[in-house]
Amino acid sequence: MPEDSREAAPPGEAVGRTTPRALIVGPLTLDVFPDGVQAGGPVSYAARAAAALGERIAILTTGGPDAQCNAFAGHDTCFVPAGATLRFEFHDAPDGSRRLRVFAWLDRQLREHDLPAGWE
Repeated sequence: MPEDSREAAPPGEAVGRTTPRALIVGPLTLDVFPDGVQAGGPVSYAARAAAALGERIAILTTGGPDAQCNAFAGHDTCFVPAGATLRFEFHDAPDGSRRLRVFAWLDRQLREHDLPAGWE
Protein backbone atom coordinates (compact mmCIF):
# COMPACT_ATOMS: atom_id res chain seq x y z
CA MET A 1 0.00 0.00 0.00
CA PRO A 2 1.19 3.56 -0.58
CA GLU A 3 2.80 5.49 2.24
CA ASP A 4 0.63 7.69 4.44
CA SER A 5 0.06 11.02 2.70
CA ARG A 6 -2.26 14.00 2.91
CA GLU A 7 -3.78 15.62 -0.14
CA ALA A 8 -4.27 19.38 -0.36
CA ALA A 9 -7.95 20.25 -0.62
CA PRO A 10 -9.19 22.85 -3.10
CA PRO A 11 -10.61 25.99 -1.48
CA GLY A 12 -14.09 25.40 -0.05
CA GLU A 13 -13.72 21.62 0.15
CA ALA A 14 -12.91 19.33 3.05
CA VAL A 15 -9.29 18.56 3.85
CA GLY A 16 -8.09 15.44 2.06
CA ARG A 17 -8.02 12.16 3.93
CA THR A 18 -4.94 10.12 4.66
CA THR A 19 -4.11 7.00 2.72
CA PRO A 20 -5.46 3.94 4.58
CA ARG A 21 -2.86 2.57 7.00
CA ALA A 22 -3.90 -1.08 6.66
CA LEU A 23 -5.70 -3.47 4.35
CA ILE A 24 -8.10 -5.92 5.99
CA VAL A 25 -9.36 -8.85 3.90
CA GLY A 26 -12.07 -11.32 4.87
CA PRO A 27 -15.74 -12.15 4.75
CA LEU A 28 -18.41 -10.15 6.48
CA THR A 29 -20.48 -12.31 8.81
CA LEU A 30 -23.86 -12.00 10.43
CA ASP A 31 -23.90 -13.02 14.08
CA VAL A 32 -27.34 -14.15 15.20
CA PHE A 33 -28.11 -13.93 18.92
CA PRO A 34 -31.42 -14.64 20.66
CA ASP A 35 -32.02 -10.88 20.91
CA GLY A 36 -30.99 -9.87 17.37
CA VAL A 37 -28.56 -9.89 14.46
CA GLN A 38 -25.39 -7.85 14.10
CA ALA A 39 -22.56 -7.57 11.58
CA GLY A 40 -19.54 -9.53 12.67
CA GLY A 41 -16.35 -11.13 11.52
CA PRO A 42 -12.79 -9.86 11.67
CA VAL A 43 -13.35 -7.16 9.03
CA SER A 44 -16.22 -5.61 11.00
CA TYR A 45 -14.32 -5.66 14.27
CA ALA A 46 -11.15 -4.28 12.63
CA ALA A 47 -13.18 -1.45 11.06
CA ARG A 48 -14.74 -0.53 14.41
CA ALA A 49 -11.37 -0.67 16.20
CA ALA A 50 -9.69 1.47 13.53
CA ALA A 51 -12.50 4.04 13.69
CA ALA A 52 -12.21 4.19 17.49
CA LEU A 53 -8.49 4.94 17.06
CA GLY A 54 -9.19 7.60 14.45
CA GLU A 55 -7.66 5.55 11.64
CA ARG A 56 -8.98 4.82 8.17
CA ILE A 57 -8.41 1.39 6.66
CA ALA A 58 -9.05 -0.31 3.35
CA ILE A 59 -11.41 -3.31 3.49
CA LEU A 60 -11.88 -6.07 0.92
CA THR A 61 -14.87 -8.14 1.92
CA THR A 62 -17.65 -10.32 0.59
CA GLY A 63 -21.19 -11.14 1.61
CA GLY A 64 -24.70 -11.73 0.35
CA PRO A 65 -27.61 -9.36 -0.24
CA ASP A 66 -28.37 -9.31 3.50
CA ALA A 67 -24.88 -8.08 4.46
CA GLN A 68 -24.77 -5.20 6.92
CA CYS A 69 -21.91 -2.87 6.02
CA ASN A 70 -22.56 -0.06 8.51
CA ALA A 71 -19.30 -0.83 10.38
CA PHE A 72 -17.37 0.23 7.27
CA ALA A 73 -18.50 3.87 7.28
CA GLY A 74 -15.50 6.16 6.89
CA HIS A 75 -13.27 3.44 5.46
CA ASP A 76 -12.39 2.56 1.86
CA THR A 77 -14.39 -0.56 1.11
CA CYS A 78 -14.52 -2.96 -1.81
CA PHE A 79 -17.54 -5.25 -1.39
CA VAL A 80 -17.57 -8.35 -3.61
CA PRO A 81 -21.14 -9.70 -3.89
CA ALA A 82 -21.81 -13.33 -2.98
CA GLY A 83 -24.97 -15.40 -2.95
CA ALA A 84 -25.06 -15.62 0.86
CA THR A 85 -23.49 -14.04 3.92
CA LEU A 86 -21.58 -16.28 6.32
CA ARG A 87 -23.97 -16.55 9.27
CA PHE A 88 -23.32 -17.80 12.78
CA GLU A 89 -26.00 -18.55 15.37
CA PHE A 90 -25.14 -18.27 19.05
CA HIS A 91 -27.26 -19.98 21.70
CA ASP A 92 -26.81 -19.97 25.46
CA ALA A 93 -27.17 -23.49 26.82
CA PRO A 94 -28.87 -24.23 30.17
CA ASP A 95 -25.47 -25.12 31.68
CA GLY A 96 -24.21 -21.58 30.96
CA SER A 97 -22.06 -22.47 27.97
CA ARG A 98 -22.50 -20.80 24.61
CA ARG A 99 -23.06 -22.88 21.49
CA LEU A 100 -22.15 -21.80 17.99
CA ARG A 101 -23.70 -23.11 14.79
CA VAL A 102 -22.79 -22.16 11.24
CA PHE A 103 -26.14 -21.36 9.70
CA ALA A 104 -25.17 -20.20 6.19
CA TRP A 105 -21.93 -20.65 4.26
CA LEU A 106 -20.27 -18.37 1.75
CA ASP A 107 -20.58 -19.53 -1.82
CA ARG A 108 -17.68 -17.36 -2.98
CA GLN A 109 -14.13 -16.93 -1.74
CA LEU A 110 -12.13 -13.74 -2.09
CA ARG A 111 -9.29 -14.00 -4.59
CA GLU A 112 -6.24 -11.88 -5.34
CA HIS A 113 -7.89 -10.49 -8.48
CA ASP A 114 -10.70 -9.03 -6.30
CA LEU A 115 -8.23 -6.48 -4.90
CA PRO A 116 -8.89 -3.09 -6.56
CA ALA A 117 -6.12 -1.49 -8.59
CA GLY A 118 -3.88 0.65 -6.38
CA TRP A 119 -4.54 -1.36 -3.22
CA GLU A 120 -1.43 -3.54 -3.63
